[in-house]
Amino acid sequence: MELTSDQEHALETLLMDEERGGDPDEAAACAHTERPQAECIALLLAGGFAEMAGDRVTLTAEGRVRALGILRRHRLTEVLMANVLCADRQKAFDIGCRMEHQMLPEFVEAFCTLLGHPATCPHGRPIPPGRCCVSRRTVVESQVVPLTALRPGERARVLYIQPRTHGRLHRLTSYGLSPGVVIELHQRQPAFCIRFEGTELALARDVAEDIHVTRIDEP
Repeated sequence: MELTSDQEHALETLLMDEERGGDPDEAAACAHTERPQAECIALLLAGGFAEMAGDRVTLTAEGRVRALGILRRHRLTEVLMANVLCADRQKAFDIGCRMEHQMLPEFVEAFCTLLGHPATCPHGRPIPPGRCCVSRRTVVESQVVPLTALRPGERARVLYIQPRTHGRLHRLTSYGLSPGVVIELHQRQPAFCIRFEGTELALARDVAEDIHVTRIDEP
């Protein structure tokens, strides 16, 4: 289920309140919301991301996973803005509120590795660790690869197409293949066969090399 930015803010707020032992902290909440908090909470309850525990709203297991990812992206952005770009802490927090919804999940580990796996944000609050933190990865693998680098069964999001001719770009887009589309590689031989949005498309190697993607870990 796709969540709006307001619903993500509400999930994040529930997790931050939990960090403080259940005491709400208005100063730590994102201000960039359009819907009332109560309305967002109601939608989270209906979607199975939150539940009632007595008179309190708590996170479900699925809601907690989502909230940890949102908070991780937020606080990593804070570290970049405050520690690397020297923004003041409040500005770093505000930018984190926006970027937590924009950062592609498949880029988060590379981002964390580049920052050296920080454990806390500039306010001293913990950053939820990722798999890269457990392994203490120090080398960032390229996140953007040609379609030809995929293995059968791997899924990826198209980032850009760099065709050798304009006609080739027109043909690919006419099939619905454009930046943002999620594809799955079905086979590599005799042609690169991909599936996306109910379509199957066979591509010659030189065409597949023009399509640049980023892998998606989660199914």
